[in-house]
Amino acid sequence: MKRTKKHHLKRKTKAIIGIILCISLAAANIALNNRTWTRKSALEDLMDYHSTGEVDIITELPELLIKYKGHYRFYLVENENCFAQFCVNNSFWYGWGDGPCLIVEKYDSKMLQATYNSFISARDEDKEMLRVFGLVRDESISRIEIEINFAVTGADQTLKKLILKTDSFIEYEGVKYFCIDHIYVDKLSEHLMPPFTAMAYNAENELVYSENITLGQSTSLG
Repeated sequence: MKRTKKHHLKRKTKAIIGIILCISLAAANIALNNRTWTRKSALEDLMDYHSTGEVDIITELPELLIKYKGHYRFYLVENENCFAQFCVNNSFWYGWGDGPCLIVEKYDSKMLQATYNSFISARDEDKEMLRVFGLVRDESISRIEIEINFAVTGADQTLKKLILKTDSFIEYEGVKYFCIDHIYVDKLSEHLMPPFTAMAYNAENELVYSENITLGQSTSLG
């Protein structure tokens, strides 16, 4: 019995030493890669880096619909000067780090402001994802439509039009925000052709506002 107890203690000691080593290695990786231990710290680093000042999280946005996109988490954030899509990435070995961001300066004179971010993955070459998001200041607006043009290459070489719609909003501090995700296939034959057109409709289906979307970015992951 004594011999068994001794072996059991040795196994337990080795397990504890192994856990300590793993934590130490993870801590070293986090420090060497200028990352942080928490999501909050990573978001605060983004605020400092982009000089936005403190922002409030409106909501966590859905995961990307493309494959192999890593452990990225996206947030719709805002303050009195801007609204933005913040992104942070989480890994056990590397901690929390910042990812791609898209920041839009607010203009009180505009009833509708929108921007877009397209995403591709090095390991999912057949698909691209488009995310359009923005804010609405006019309470009468009940539906948003985004008109997007694609240049289709190949035998046809045509211009294809796509309309994205939403009547779902997130209300925050008297402002309505929206987010529309869309997957399009085969990035080798379809190319986005900005500017896009954002159109706002009221409950009577009347067009009350429209504006070209000229601000956007393309992000490659993986």
